[in-house]
Amino acid sequence: MVYSTEKHCNSAALLANRKVKQIFHKRLLPTYDVFDEDRYFEPGNTSDFFTLEISPEISEYSAKVGVTICEDLWNDAEFWGKRNYTCDPMKELAE
Repeated sequence: MVYSTEKHCNSAALLANRKVKQIFHKRLLPTYDVFDEDRYFEPGNTSDFFTLEISPEISEYSAKVGVTICEDLWNDAEFWGKRNYTCDPMKELAE
């Protein structure tokens, strides 16, 4: 895995067995009210998920788990009455 020193993102990491398995970057950076995230961070390019392998004793299936960070989840047009951003990470994960 390669880490860029040029791009700073608000991110979450999936860890397993003391290793970073996957990094998830926040897509939507708020700039309203007290927020000024685009001043410090770059947005992520894609919405992503990880696959949760379930023990065969419990189930023969695995589960895809979508990861969102804060604003990525709250950009709901029905709730707010409008969409505040051009991309919709939740919709992308559902597709």
